[in-house]
Amino acid sequence: MRKQSIGFKFTVDSNYLIAYLQTWHSDHEATVKDFGQRLARAEQFHLIPHTLTETYSVMTRMPEPYRVAPSLAFELMSDSLRKYPILEHPPASDCWDYLSGMAGASVGGGRSYDVWIARTAHVGGMHALVTWNAKHFERNPYHGLAILTPVT
Repeated sequence: MRKQSIGFKFTVDSNYLIAYLQTWHSDHEATVKDFGQRLARAEQFHLIPHTLTETYSVMTRMPEPYRVAPSLAFELMSDSLRKYPILEHPPASDCWDYLSGMAGASVGGGRSYDVWIARTAHVGGMHALVTWNAKHFERNPYHGLAILTPVT
């Protein structure tokens, strides 16, 4: 089990949130356990706006029987997550530098969203981003932002 110090700040991506919120998900129990252990260690959890939007989008577009009605998706998310702070996006003036960096690193498609999430976490002072899909962040350009998998 990883031990983090008090004051350790972390965020998560949408695959973590979906596993946390959806009881049918194969990683639900492990995610709930991981999240609880992090809070018990006094780690500070923050949300990212894009992650919330992506979580809502995925939950409301999944194939049946996993799809959730928009009102229920909002209710599940709000009831479970509203109490946690939300990070600000990086300044709009950074957008062109961000896109230039993506193009220069040959990062495109869905990975561009993952890098945006990592950038938001980094700019927001997070120490780590927790995800079930660490491979999506292999090319994380934000040194000092640890990419962690849930403790199982």
